[in-house]
Amino acid sequence: MKQRSPWAALAGIVVVLVFVAWNQGWLPIGKPTATPALHLGCSDLHHGCSILINGAQYRVRSAQPLSGAHPVDLTLEGSAIKAATASWQMNGMDMGPNQFKFVHQGEHWVAETALPLCSQGRRDWLLTLQIDDITVLINTVSQ
Repeated sequence: MKQRSPWAALAGIVVVLVFVAWNQGWLPIGKPTATPALHLGCSDLHHGCSILINGAQYRVRSAQPLSGAHPVDLTLEGSAIKAATASWQMNGMDMGPNQFKFVHQGEHWVAETALPLCSQGRRDWLLTLQIDDITVLINTVSQ
């Protein structure tokens, strides 16, 4: 009986690990690169902000002025949205995972979100919207 080389077993393990990493999206080999994010400022999200993506018009707004004291209900309007999510971050500060899914309700999409707790009392926020495969980064402020 012929004995297998330990190198053959190691090579097999490496192939399996690379496949799993690629399949999970950890390795971008052969996968399309992400579309660059669209950046915009919106000083008063309560009054809403317009977003133009590839000729399509979208609008995002909060039901009330931004505050850490109560939930932040977001409304997203636009045509042909298949899926959308929102998350809150701050520049230079890890706010932890906080992704909120928009739910389709009639002619618009709604997400019940909350601002993460900021230990430094800052009010500058970065709202990341993922609308289908487009990332929109919105700089805004809370009260």
